[in-house]
Amino acid sequence: EGAIKGFLTADVGARKDLIGAVDVQGLNLSRASQDIFRSGEATGTASLHAFFQGTLPDVATFTGQGRGQIKEANLVKLPLFISMFRDVLSVQRIKDTYFHLVDARFRIENGKFTAPDGSSIAMESDVMTLRGFGSVDFALNCDLFLSLPSFGLPQIPLVSPFLRRIIDNIAAFHVTGPLDDPQISYVLMRDIQ
Repeated sequence: EGAIKGFLTADVGARKDLIGAVDVQGLNLSRASQDIFRSGEATGTASLHAFFQGTLPDVATFTGQGRGQIKEANLVKLPLFISMFRDVLSVQRIKDTYFHLVDARFRIENGKFTAPDGSSIAMESDVMTLRGFGSVDFALNCDLFLSLPSFGLPQIPLVSPFLRRIIDNIAAFHVTGPLDDPQISYVLMRDIQ
């Protein structure tokens, strides 16, 4: 389910240059999650807009940019979230949690999809918000940093902005390895370069 539009132009001669753009709307993740994430289950409605160029077959030459979104995303049955909740946060029971919106802005460079700064990845739900940055290569190996920004703090003028800044800069999840078998650790934000 969903609609895909775009174009792809390739030089089939000696240069083997490739240029293209893709626009995906209304992709049903319950039908595509195995193809995208390799294992686990996900639901939601996804969209993707991307422009890219490079030389085949060397994916390291590809450059471009894009943005992906998932609305009403249930991602807690994916290995990334199972590991994050069970192994790092020691939450044994994971209730289905829907992220109202998952939004990722990225560049394509050096054979990777790179979310360049701390606001490039945002996952928002009623229970929590995750923000992050990092990269995923074409083989779906991750090097991501995700943090739990302050939430639930009372609004106290002058004090709240200061407290939120401190809490938001304490620690983050560091996700490495394959997307279907991620390794997750907790790192201090000051150690992230």
